[in-house]
Amino acid sequence: MESDGCGGSAARDLAFSVVGEVLGEFGVEGVVTASTPLLGADGVVDSMGLVQVCVALEDAAEGAGLRFDWTSDAAMSRSRGVYRTVGSLVEEFGRQQAQGAGS
Repeated sequence: MESDGCGGSAARDLAFSVVGEVLGEFGVEGVVTASTPLLGADGVVDSMGLVQVCVALEDAAEGAGLRFDWTSDAAMSRSRGVYRTVGSLVEEFGRQQAQGAGS
């Protein structure tokens, strides 16, 4: 599966790669872009698929010495936007890493 990336940071690159891999396991073919819809009428996963994507991101973050909390109050309060597209989820991943690096 090809991807077009979603930003310059290593954390975002990691997240985009992981999401692309999981979507490939779901049979999503072709190029996965930041604008690929995750949920909704044109979404490529259902709610259980989204959970699998988020757990894979959490595992990848842990393996890289990072942290991703997709169940945090902040993420859930922005859930409509955060889980809408591949790009919005990758941006949330990157935001959490930048926030963690700054604390």
